Amino acid sequence: MDLFVHAKAKRLKVLENMRLLVLFDDGQVRLIDMNFYIPQHKNFKRLKNQKLFNRAKLSPGGFGIIWNKDIDIDVNSVLKNGKKVDWDDFLISAKNQTI
Repeated sequence: MDLFVHAKAKRLKVLENMRLLVLFDDGQVRLIDMNFYIPQHKNFKRLKNQKLFNRAKLSPGGFGIIWNKDIDIDVNSVLKNGKKVDWDDFLISAKNQTI
């Protein structure tokens, strides 16, 4: 019997070009491009507003990313659809500003 285990994020970094970097409690890191979601979901279109996009934060418990009461995304979606990133490679890229 397979039990569904909900992912839990512990850190979130807002990046340029509508991207988010998420560090999960198990050490996995994902880079998610929200440009992919904007055409698919009506509420996400509002994230084109950079000030609103920059307000992204982890929900209490780390089970979602929220912008306001109407806009959020489950971290399981990020884990499933995000690009796998090695944390050390990310730190080097960030230092060199090549992300």
